[in-house]
Amino acid sequence: MAPGGLLSVLAKNRRAIGVREALAGDHASAHRLIASGAETSPGNLGLETRGDTAEALDALAAGHGLTPLPWQGVRIFHDHLDDTWAPGRAAYEAALELEWTASWRSPYRDIGRLVHTVARRPERSRP
Repeated sequence: MAPGGLLSVLAKNRRAIGVREALAGDHASAHRLIASGAETSPGNLGLETRGDTAEALDALAAGHGLTPLPWQGVRIFHDHLDDTWAPGRAAYEAALELEWTASWRSPYRDIGRLVHTVARRPERSRP
């Protein structure tokens, strides 16, 4: 990674495991995932995928000499809608603005389906 470069990581949010199932009405699966503190859950393709936390990803980046920047939650509210949601332009723009605003703020970002972390490689120091 070049000096001054950015590393962007988008990963399943471990803290949100079970939320999708709960909002879909699959309370038994949600309860099992949440009560057990599961680190994996089925993804969109039905395959088990692990979740990560922003803090763990930031620590990993810092351990490799990068400087973590503020992280975002992604797909907080609208990830849980089915394929029939077909908003008009104004409703879509309002939904997008809501997601963007919530993505930077806890506790909302903490339950986003995904976490987006960014870290920067420091510039080379000049002699």
